[in-house]
Amino acid sequence: MVSGVNNSSSSSTTDGTPGNYFKPEGIRFNASLNKLYVGENGGFNIREVNTTTGAVTTLVGARGSVTPTAGTPLASDGPVTVPSNVFNSPTGVVSDSKGIIFIVDKGNHCIRKFDSKSNTISTFAGSRIGGDDGAGYMEGSGTSAKFNTPYMIAIDESDNLYVADSKNYAIRKITPAGVVSTIAGGRGQGRADGTISSFYNPIGIYYKNKVLYVTDKASKALATADTSVDYSTVRKLTNF
Repeated sequence: MVSGVNNSSSSSTTDGTPGNYFKPEGIRFNASLNKLYVGENGGFNIREVNTTTGAVTTLVGARGSVTPTAGTPLASDGPVTVPSNVFNSPTGVVSDSKGIIFIVDKGNHCIRKFDSKSNTISTFAGSRIGGDDGAGYMEGSGTSAKFNTPYMIAIDESDNLYVADSKNYAIRKITPAGVVSTIAGGRGQGRADGTISSFYNPIGIYYKNKVLYVTDKASKALATADTSVDYSTVRKLTNF
């Protein structure tokens, strides 16, 4: 075990060695910085893990044994301290070549940007409204774009971001300048390959050598009336 407590009965989020987690979901390692980041959905925060000692530190968001309260971008963009109500069920997390951290703020339907040097958070792409009022499907730049329950995130060599936008059934690209576009899906729920593709429920996403891999989670109820069949698959995107 690298970090955390085995068989913990606590739902707390505490720092230290080994530290405690509450429903961690997203995880990414930045090899150039030798840092491991965790998106803690239940703890409403982003953690940094020392892979040698297992020590965990809350970088931004809530902390402690009290059930966290969801924050909104409108209320929390700007300088932040720990603990603070910043996120609403954060999931995916990556960091770019400069060490800037990007977080999928799933419950607020947007992508947040955190600079750990200045302890400043901002809304990088998607609505700043927060909560379900911010959900939608719109291309655009920065906060003029909209997502609907984005889940995980990946990054390429040029610091382009790729988001599994689950309830828009789409894979979205965000340039370093914050321009959002759809590179696959977004035409309604389904399962089709090719240039006119569709997804059931894209959740996980990973980038490697100019290829994107996506976990497309299809519930049996949506896929078929036959409960013995499950159409969940791993999809591959090229030439994007």
